[in-house]
Amino acid sequence: MKNKQLKFSLSGLILATMFWVFDSSIHYFFYEEEEFEFIPSSFNELWMRTAIFILVVGFGIYVDLSVKRMKKLYDEKYQLQLKLDHTIRRRYS
Repeated sequence: MKNKQLKFSLSGLILATMFWVFDSSIHYFFYEEEEFEFIPSSFNELWMRTAIFILVVGFGIYVDLSVKRMKKLYDEKYQLQLKLDHTIRRRYS
C-alpha cells in the first residue's frame, strides 16, 4: 500500500531521470559535444537540469500529498454521510 501512495512521486523521479538522460543525449548527438556528459561541465547546463529535475520530482510529491489529502477528506465526508443517514433513519422510523 505504501508504494501506491508514492505513485506520482516515483513517476516524477523516473520522468525527471529520463529527462536528464534525454537532455544529455541531445547535447551529445545534436550539438556534437566531444564526449557524453551525464553531469555537465557547464554550470549553466547543470543548474538548468537540476532545477527541472527538482520541479518535476517536487510536482510528483505535491500530487501525492494532494491525492492523500483529498482521499482523507472524502473518507471523512463518507463517514459523516453514514452518520447522517443513520440519524435520519432512527428519527423517522
